[in-house]
Parts: sequence; C-alpha cells; structure tokens
Amino acid sequence: MATHTLPLERATLHGHFSRDLLPVLTIESGDTVLFQTLDAGWNLEPPPLDP
Repeated sequence: MATHTLPLERATLHGHFSRDLLPVLTIESGDTVLFQTLDAGWNLEPPPLDP
C-alpha cells in the first residue's frame, strides 16, 4: 500500500468535472491519497474576522 500526495496547484484545480480532463493520479486499491481543497469561493476573499 502506498500514500500519494495530490498537491494544491494549478494543474490539479479545474472548478468543474469533465471526462475530457486527464487523470492526475492513478492509485491501487488500499492506497491512501492526501489532498487539500479550496473553500467554495476559491479563496478569493479574505476569511471573515472573528467578532
């Protein structure tokens, strides 16, 4: 079993699903994938300040 890291970078960010996009990672059953995600606003606005 392997652990793969999927980096948060332009090549892995698309903003949509499409079967026309090439896979960025191929894994085997039992492998682990570590990844990060952006917020729903694609981190374009600063986070709200706590009151």
